[in-house]
Amino acid sequence: MIGWLKKRFAKPQKPKQTPVRITLPEGISYDALSKLGINHLAQDNPFDELVAEFQKLGLSPEDADLAAERVAAGMTRALMFGDKTRPDADLDPLATAAFDIIKAGQNQD
Repeated sequence: MIGWLKKRFAKPQKPKQTPVRITLPEGISYDALSKLGINHLAQDNPFDELVAEFQKLGLSPEDADLAAERVAAGMTRALMFGDKTRPDADLDPLATAAFDIIKAGQNQD
């Protein structure tokens, strides 16, 4: 009985997060990719065009799609949810770079 109560009222464990892995072409940094993505999306260009731009830089189709999604996620967190939602740099470096770039731009205003 006590084992059941402990289990029932125990704090839920946070699920282990899997790192986002994107293979960057040589000479391209997370910051550079984020800046390109932010500029593209800020001009209201289609998401698919951003994916195509990332592919032109040498990312695989899968990595280009994931990279565009992670840039958008970092932007969304920075613009909508605030500092407490900053992505973990070890788990999602591209979203973190986008988040930091947006936050730096907001602090200049």
